[in-house]
Amino acid sequence: YVMITPALVINEEVKVAGRVATKDEIKKYIEEYTK
Repeated sequence: YVMITPALVINEEVKVAGRVATKDEIKKYIEEYTK
């Protein structure tokens, strides 16, 4: 559930909310999800 934008949600889990995620953060979250 996202209360504030911008947000990044992966697999129904809020990873970042209220700010723009960095490229490195996004890469890390995608790598974790695809393991």
